[in-house]
Amino acid sequence: MCSTTPPQTVFITGANRGIGFELVKQLSKLRDPPKSIFATYRDKGGAKELFEFAKCNESVHPIQLDVRETDTYAKVVNEVASVVGDRGVNLLINNAAIGNFGPGSVFEDTPKEKLLEVFESNTVAPVMFTRAFIPLLEKGHGSGNGEPFTWSRACVLNISSIVGSIAITDSTALLGFPYRISKAALNMANKLMSIDLKKRNILAVAIHPGWVQTDMGGPNAPLSKQQSVSSLLSTFQKLTADDAGAFVSYDGTNIEF
Repeated sequence: MCSTTPPQTVFITGANRGIGFELVKQLSKLRDPPKSIFATYRDKGGAKELFEFAKCNESVHPIQLDVRETDTYAKVVNEVASVVGDRGVNLLINNAAIGNFGPGSVFEDTPKEKLLEVFESNTVAPVMFTRAFIPLLEKGHGSGNGEPFTWSRACVLNISSIVGSIAITDSTALLGFPYRISKAALNMANKLMSIDLKKRNILAVAIHPGWVQTDMGGPNAPLSKQQSVSSLLSTFQKLTADDAGAFVSYDGTNIEF
């Protein structure tokens, strides 16, 4: 059963631009929008649009966060808890990521440092951040509306990429060596997390947003941010317990691991 009831509280990492910021905007414009949307940014200088948007939308709370700095997670959790109280968090979207498709992104010339940097941001951070948010998600399940194991109760959505699919990778996949590896690992991490999180009444799903016209996707991508996020929100509403651990495309179709 799908849940058209939106979550009361949403937390989005990497929300000052691209898909993350578009999620903030479209969630805010829902007929029954979330009461609180926490949107993270890494550098204030790159978050001017987010802050301007927040000025006109009381539900939006910008929060500074570099997902690689795990020692700051407790502070972020406390900051969110001070706002939401017993409502907790219904929806956590791990969106922050580093892309790498230029020089130094093929097998023969990818430096160790780049591999570690991308892996830390794209794989390690979503795992560690989700773990830090479990108490808030458990509260969200208890206070949320709608059916269990839906986006409106307690849900973790890990923004992944189809380029992390081992099953469909072929000889044309040359660039993006670190990025592809990190997303393949994220898909496995999501699957493993989903098993534990399901016992806690928390749904976890990996989502491919499509090839989107962002700084990472480039101007030749077939999807605009608006098209991608509109489809994502429609798919979010249809997720159920059967999707726990799955790898799903923005249009709701399953993707092979």
